[in-house]
Amino acid sequence: MNLTNKVLKLLGMKLASEIMTTHVCHEVKLWRAVIALALEDVLNTSQGRNESVIKAQAHDWFINPSDDFDKVCFNAGLDADWVRDRYLRALDTGLVRFTQKQHLNVRYTKVYEKLRREKDKDVRKKLQKVVEKMRRELLKS
Repeated sequence: MNLTNKVLKLLGMKLASEIMTTHVCHEVKLWRAVIALALEDVLNTSQGRNESVIKAQAHDWFINPSDDFDKVCFNAGLDADWVRDRYLRALDTGLVRFTQKQHLNVRYTKVYEKLRREKDKDVRKKLQKVVEKMRRELLKS
């Protein structure tokens, strides 16, 4: 598995060496690759809407306790609290950060999806105004 320097820095030496260990079965390597990919996603600096949403989803996966995260870490042979702690440290040190445009892209996507699901015409009109305003903000940035 090839990891970028940023992911290795985020992981720290102990966790990076655990993930890079070659003497584990293929299934464990697969689950470790899932964690590595999520780390790559949160380190993405792209300002695009899709990339921003993927980054936010990966961020939420790391910080919000879930059975899914715990199972992936368990299957990767890693302690979930340990992995989460490394991620939270990366947030604290600024290694992982969101730009204003990335935040705006995520909020825009949530409001737009809400608009698409909404059935009430009056609510849709209000949401449409919000979406249009956010679109203009995105075009400015």
